[in-house]
Amino acid sequence: TERDMTLSLPTRQGEPPKTSDQIPHQQLDQTPRTEVFELMKRRFLALPNTHNGQSVISVPGAVALFVDDHLPCNPRACFGSREFAHIHPPDDGSFHMILDEDDGP
Repeated sequence: TERDMTLSLPTRQGEPPKTSDQIPHQQLDQTPRTEVFELMKRRFLALPNTHNGQSVISVPGAVALFVDDHLPCNPRACFGSREFAHIHPPDDGSFHMILDEDDGP
């Protein structure tokens, strides 16, 4: 279940996905199943102290997370404006997130 997930991730098996060499960067294969993508997107959009909207730097249809206006935004961890993460549409299924080492536990 969602509540049973821990911060520990298993070592990835197999080849890495193929990706484009253009900007914006896109994943070309190994896309997630629809139910996995939808779960990931729901959890992504539910992160506290954020709001979502259209990405200012990613592919069309990408949904971004922005640091809420009442909080400081680490300039080393923002793509532009207050965007620090975005999730690509389901045909790609990847997401990008910048986290600064100083922001971790």
